[in-house]
Amino acid sequence: VSDADFAPLERRPIALSIETKKPGEGWEGARLQLGVWQMGHWGFLMYLIEIQAEKRQARRAEVWDLVITTLDGAKTKFWHKLLMGNTLDTKGIYKLVCSLQILRTWAEESYWP
Repeated sequence: VSDADFAPLERRPIALSIETKKPGEGWEGARLQLGVWQMGHWGFLMYLIEIQAEKRQARRAEVWDLVITTLDGAKTKFWHKLLMGNTLDTKGIYKLVCSLQILRTWAEESYWP
């Protein structure tokens, strides 16, 4: 289920993918890469189980966004791009850490069971 070689994660679907772009490389490149990953991941999940929504994360330089997608027929549909936090200042780092903790809880309690 997971492409990780780490035994505790072998039976748990990937809950968070991170795409990193340098400043100025733009959102569209990150969106395209996430779309390709999501399509492959959705196909595999649909093969294993029926699932309706998934969360992914895109990182652009110092700013982190949460990207929410669903499978729409044979296409990956992007619903939202929400700011998770940033690494520019202390408040942004705290927001990012909190956001990642919320995603961890979601993965452990809702996505993986």
